[in-house]
Amino acid sequence: MSNQRQILNKTSLDIRPGLPLQASSGGIEELRADIQRLMDMEAIRQLKYAYFRCVDTANLEELVTLLHDDLSVHYIGGSYEWKMQGRQEFVAAIGMAFTKQAVGQHNAHHPEIQMLSATEATALWYLADNMWILNHGRRRPAPRCTATAT
Repeated sequence: MSNQRQILNKTSLDIRPGLPLQASSGGIEELRADIQRLMDMEAIRQLKYAYFRCVDTANLEELVTLLHDDLSVHYIGGSYEWKMQGRQEFVAAIGMAFTKQAVGQHNAHHPEIQMLSATEATALWYLADNMWILNHGRRRPAPRCTATAT
């Protein structure tokens, strides 16, 4: 992991422009498609917020229902890097990291959601992430996260 701060913008993250955010000039079917895009964007927001709630409360049972089997994760934080493949590996790592003695608080703000097509979207969130380790006097092993290439 590099010590240099990574520039995070749409170019460096390889995010291409989405569909324009303007009402269609057609009839009722185009209006329905516009409304569906807005509903899809709201569903993405709700999914992201549910994800953070489940992670922060260590609600692994519900978290599993939010994630795809073929999940691929690469998180880079101030002092950590998590890279893993697959829903089960990810949920197990979350279960080790977030407990009654290790509490997190993720606050996501200002979502930039772009619909790329009727079935594909991309999004950026500003994230404020806090972690409290409540049992400072006791040492516990760090969770082991492994990555495999396929």
